[in-house]
Amino acid sequence: MVRKRNKNRKKPTPEKLGASLSIEALTECARHALQKGDFKEAIGHCKALIKNESQPENLALLAEAYYGRACALSAKGMHKEAVLIWRNRTEFCATPLVEPLFFRLLAAAGQVDEALALFNQQHSKLEQAQLGAVRELFASLAIAGFDQVLSELPAADPVVVDYPAAFAALQAYCDSDDETLQQQLKAIPFRSPYRDLRQLLKALVSETPAQLIQRISKTSAFMSLAQAIEASLLADKALLSNLNEQSPQSRSFILALKGWHSQQTFINELTQLGSSPSAEAMIRLTIRHRQSLGDAYVEQLTSRLAIHVPKISALLKCTKSKLNPLMLAVIEARRLELREVHPADIFDAWGHAVDLLKQRLGSEDESATKLTLALLFHHVLALEKKLGAPGYVLQESLQKIIHYDPQDKSAYLQLIPALRSDKKLKEARAMVELALRHFPDDMAILTEAVETALAGNAFKKAAGIASQILAKDPINQRVRQALIDAHLAHARKQTGQKKYALAEKELKAANEWAKDQTDQAKVELVHGVLAFEQQYYEAAAEQFKSATEKLGGPLCGRFFLLLELNKQHCNSAPLLEQCKLDKSIKKIELDDLLALLKQFDGALKNENPERINEAFEQLKISMKQCAKLRYTFDDGLQICENFNRYHCHELRQHFARAALKHWRNASAYVYHELDAAAKLGDELSDKALNRLRRALMQAEHNNDKGLEYKLESLLDNELAFNPFDGFDDDAETPFGDIAMPSTDSLIDLMLENLPPHEVKQLEQEMGKGGLRQHIKELIEAQGMEGTSPDFAPSQKPKKPKKKPPSNHPNQTELF
Repeated sequence: MVRKRNKNRKKPTPEKLGASLSIEALTECARHALQKGDFKEAIGHCKALIKNESQPENLALLAEAYYGRACALSAKGMHKEAVLIWRNRTEFCATPLVEPLFFRLLAAAGQVDEALALFNQQHSKLEQAQLGAVRELFASLAIAGFDQVLSELPAADPVVVDYPAAFAALQAYCDSDDETLQQQLKAIPFRSPYRDLRQLLKALVSETPAQLIQRISKTSAFMSLAQAIEASLLADKALLSNLNEQSPQSRSFILALKGWHSQQTFINELTQLGSSPSAEAMIRLTIRHRQSLGDAYVEQLTSRLAIHVPKISALLKCTKSKLNPLMLAVIEARRLELREVHPADIFDAWGHAVDLLKQRLGSEDESATKLTLALLFHHVLALEKKLGAPGYVLQESLQKIIHYDPQDKSAYLQLIPALRSDKKLKEARAMVELALRHFPDDMAILTEAVETALAGNAFKKAAGIASQILAKDPINQRVRQALIDAHLAHARKQTGQKKYALAEKELKAANEWAKDQTDQAKVELVHGVLAFEQQYYEAAAEQFKSATEKLGGPLCGRFFLLLELNKQHCNSAPLLEQCKLDKSIKKIELDDLLALLKQFDGALKNENPERINEAFEQLKISMKQCAKLRYTFDDGLQICENFNRYHCHELRQHFARAALKHWRNASAYVYHELDAAAKLGDELSDKALNRLRRALMQAEHNNDKGLEYKLESLLDNELAFNPFDGFDDDAETPFGDIAMPSTDSLIDLMLENLPPHEVKQLEQEMGKGGLRQHIKELIEAQGMEGTSPDFAPSQKPKKPKKKPPSNHPNQTELF
C-alpha cells in the first residue's frame, strides 16, 4: 500500500545534516549559503562544522554568517534581534564586541544609553577610523535630540565640543538666516563628526545641491538625511512615487523641504492609494482636502479626472460637491472622445458646451469668455483635422477662433493659405489686412501677404514686400521662393505682351535669387518658353533639357514643362515638334516617379490644382505606365492621395487597381479604387459594395478612424443612390422587406475570401464554370440560395444614374 506523503514534514536542520556530511561537504554548504544570502542556514552549517573540527577558518565563516544575519535582521526592522545575534557572534567566535555596526544596531534598537556606556568603557579598543564612525553616529543622535549624548560623553569629546556650532548652523538654516549659517558652517572643523551635516547644509543653499550630496559616504550616519534631501530635489511626479519608500519621519522632512506643510495630510493619504489610484478615489481624496488645496485646484483636478468616472454626477452629489453646467458639458464631450463614439455625437457635445459658454458673453469677464471660446474652437479644429474634415469646415472653425481671439497668429497662418488655395482671394486679402493690423512686422504674416499678392497677380506689390522681408531676414527660404515666383509671374506676363526685353530682365532678377536646383529649373523653363516665342528653337531646347536634368528625370521634367506651358497658354504639340523633344516618355524609372511625388510637398504645394489636373491629363498614358513600378505601400497611397487632391480620378483608380494586385484587399486601396469610380460617375455593383463593406470592417479592426469614416461616408452615399443594392423586392424573408443577396453575389463573396492559390488550384481541376456550379450547389444544399437572376422581378426599379461630381473644392462627401 502506497503511503500518503506528509507535506508538513519538517526538513532536516543543518546540524542534523552535518552528522551525515563530510567536513569538505559542510564547508561547501556553508560557503554556498553565504553566497546566496541565506545566513541562517549558513550559521547552522558552520556550527555543525565547528563541532567536527574547530579550526580558525571555520570560526571566521561563522563570524561572517553572524554578521550577515545581524545586518539582514536590522534591514527588516528587527533591531533587538540583530543586537542579540551580534552578541552571539562575540561569544561563539571570539570577535570584538565594539565595532561601528554594533553601535548602529544599539542606536536603532533604542538602546542609546547602553551604547554610550559601552563607548565610554571600551573606546580605546577602537581603531582611529572606527572611532570616527562611532562619533559621527553620536553626532547624528545629538542633532536628532538625544540630549544624553551630550551629558554622558566627556566634555572634551569632539561630539560635545562641535555641537553648538552645528546646532546653530541648523537653526540658522531653519530661520533662513544665510549670514549666520555661513558663519556657523565655518566654525565646524574639517574633521568634525558633524562634517557631513555641514556638507548637507551647504547643499541646501547651493545652486548645485546634487553634486554636494554625492560626496556623502553611503556608510555615513547622516546618509538617511542626505537621501531625504536628494528626494526633495526630484520633480513633483517622481517625488510622489518616491514618498512610498520613505519612513514617516523622512516623508515629513521631505514635505517640509518642499514647502508642502499644509498639504502633508493630503500627500500622506495620497501615497497610501498606491502608484495607480483610480480616478474616483482621487476625486474623493481631493474633495476631502478642499480647504488645504483650494477650490480652484480641486475643481480643475475633478474636471480632468471626471471623464474616467461614468457616474460623476452621483459621486459629486455623494461628496456634497458640484460642478457648473459648462464644466459638466465639457466633461461629457471629452468622455465621448475617449470612448471614440461617432464624430457627430462628439461635435454635438462640444456644440452644447459652446452654447453654454456663449451665454456668458456680455458679463464682466467677457474677455476671458472669448478666449475660452477660442480655445474650445481650437480643440474642435484639432478633432476636425484628425477626422479629415473638408477644407471649408476647417475654415469656419479658424474664422471663429479669430473672431473671439484676434491676437491668435497661428489661426491667421492657417486660414489665409486655405482661403488662397480655394481662390477666395477677397476673403484672404481681408484676413491679411486684419493680421497686419495686429502683427505689422511679423515675418510669417508678411510672407502670407506676399503669397496672397502673388495669387491676385499683384506682382510688383509681392516683390516689394518680399524685398522688405529679405532685407531683414536674408535666409528666409519661403519669402525667397515667393520673390522668385513673383519675378517669374511678371516675366510670363511680359512674354504674353511680347515685351521680351522686360521679360529677360525679370528672369535675370529671378535667377539671382534661385539657389536650389528646382528654382533654377523653373527659371530655365520660363526662359525656354521665352526663347520659343522668339523662334530660338535650339536655345529653347537647351533650356528645357537642362531643366529636366535638374528636376531629376524625364517624367518630372515633362510635368513641370507642361505646367509652365499651361500657365502661359502655350500649345505643347508645336513646341515639342520645333524643339525636337519626344512627344511621349519612353521609359520611366521609379526614382523619377518619386522625385515628382516629392515635389507635391515642395515646389508644387501651392500650385493651381486645375493646372496640375491638366498636366496629369496630358501625361495620362505615361502616368499609367508608372503604375507597374514597384513602389512601397505608403508611396502608392501618397500617389493616390495626390490624384484625389487634384481630381485625377481615372489615374487614381488605375493606380489603386495596380496596387491591389500586390496588396490584395488592402482597405485603403479598395477605398481609392471605389471612391474614384464613384466620382467618375460609375454605379458600384453589388460585388463592389461587398468589397466596400469588408474594407470598412478591416478599417474598424485596425482602428483606423480616418479611413473608417471615409469608407462609411462612401458606402452611405452609394446606398443613397443605389437603394436596391442587389436585393429582390419579391423575396419573402423573416425580416420583412429585406431580401437575401443574389446567389451570384454570394458566390463572388466566397471566392474573394478564399486564398488565391486555392482558388487557382480548384479552377484548374474543375474549370471556372464548374467551380461556380459546385459552390452554387453547396449554397442551395445549406438553404442559403439568394435571388436567382432567372426569377428576378420582371420590372425591377431602375437605379438612379449619378452625375460625375464637379471639381469644386468644397465637396463634402467624405465628411
